[in-house]
Amino acid sequence: MLYKGRYNNQLESLALLAAGIVFAAGTGALAGLGSFDMTLVAVVGLAGVVALLRPVASLYLLVVGGLVVVGLARLYFPGMEKIQWGVAGLATALGGIGVLGFLFKPEPVKDIPPNSGILCVLLLLIGASALINLQSVSQFVYGFKGYAQVMGLFFALVALRVPNKSLNRLPKLLVAIALFQLPFVLHQWLVLVPQRVSLASGIVAEDVVAGTMGASATGGGSNAILSILLITAIAIVAAGYKRGQLKPWRSALICMVCSIPLFLNANRVASLYLLIAFLMIFGPALFRRASRFLAAAVLTVLIVTGTVWVNLNFGSRSAEYADWQDLVVTTVERNMAPDIGYGALELNRAGSITFWWTEQIEHPDLKNFLFGNGPGAAREATGSALPVKTLAATRYAGVGIGLTGISSLLWELGIVGLLVVVVLHVNAFRSAHYLVSSLRSNPFRQYVAEGLKVGVVLFFLCLFHKNTFVFHITYQTLVYLVFGILSAWHFHLERTQATAARIRKQTKGP
Repeated sequence: MLYKGRYNNQLESLALLAAGIVFAAGTGALAGLGSFDMTLVAVVGLAGVVALLRPVASLYLLVVGGLVVVGLARLYFPGMEKIQWGVAGLATALGGIGVLGFLFKPEPVKDIPPNSGILCVLLLLIGASALINLQSVSQFVYGFKGYAQVMGLFFALVALRVPNKSLNRLPKLLVAIALFQLPFVLHQWLVLVPQRVSLASGIVAEDVVAGTMGASATGGGSNAILSILLITAIAIVAAGYKRGQLKPWRSALICMVCSIPLFLNANRVASLYLLIAFLMIFGPALFRRASRFLAAAVLTVLIVTGTVWVNLNFGSRSAEYADWQDLVVTTVERNMAPDIGYGALELNRAGSITFWWTEQIEHPDLKNFLFGNGPGAAREATGSALPVKTLAATRYAGVGIGLTGISSLLWELGIVGLLVVVVLHVNAFRSAHYLVSSLRSNPFRQYVAEGLKVGVVLFFLCLFHKNTFVFHITYQTLVYLVFGILSAWHFHLERTQATAARIRKQTKGP
């Protein structure tokens, strides 16, 4: 591979980071001005140069750009929101370099990393659905980019010859980014939330409390994505504590810092996610490590109770609920009741899924049933610099057909696309489970895999809650980072075991 040895020079690293930020800002400015031809040339060219020179350092830059820079730009510097084009270009360049190096390496390719084939199938399906439903080049770019903008991160992680130490740093970087959310969350809650209380009905003031995940000063925010990031980080630390790899006081401190934003961002599903994380990490330890189970149970109950209490007493919508039972009932009704829409939309989350089936019965079309109406069809296309007319914005305006990931996938890629995405998540879960049960000689990767296993479950549940899988670059960065780490570790472990078995066989002789 092009990358050899360890990248140690800190000054060069800082220079590369600065150059990457300037590059992303420049391409974002070009995109904002509508110069998309120039933008694409700049993105592919400059990102390719950076990736060729320092692929591993570019991985860190890509993760930070996707999980920190893009979201901060959207909230605090809206004019630079198109910085995501730079992040997408870097991901594409890194993924391309990794795939080409993997395919044309001297030794023949016998096996491919787990989930690589499924993701390739998904890419082909996205492209095929876009071509089948092609209306314009802008429509194609809008839809295809929404899905594929950072898939290159996964391929870079599994195909580049990333040193083991560098791969081990990525989960640590994920936890560090989770801790990094606190100052931004405090500013958003103390300064921006009071400014939003008097906004139009339907706008929840606390939605802006999204840390670096992205939000609009006058609209919605990615607080649900923030919750998934934080709980995944908490799960990693909790797994390390359960297995005796992290000290109790350090684990508790990290978990408490990561929990503070959950109290403030009014994302009620976070309580469910926390309970799932607790049961997955500490459920099997009930009898084997009873003291640690009880300690984690107390902390989990305190966090869940605290989030509900803050929602009831300090949230901008606290007056709507009489008590915690009313909060639960109202939340379920808003998401499940057939006669209640989400905000100004006609459908709620459950309704957006059942409505697709109703439309298939009333207006049968085998092509759309199997392969959808094309990527991007279920999005409202609001705020896009590309002149597109989506199905959601025309025929189903105000209905909310793309309110969740499940409904978006059904409308855009059909039942085949939904099944491929489900298999993608299931395979990632299986990789995590395999690593937890097989990495006894590597306790660090074992407990990290256990924490990431929780993250995979949350990603799957998020398909029923949010539509971010099909277009949100920050969420996709988190997903493909986790999937890529698990796949790379799984592939490395399988090759190590195969090599060891071959050596044992040769040692024994005929």
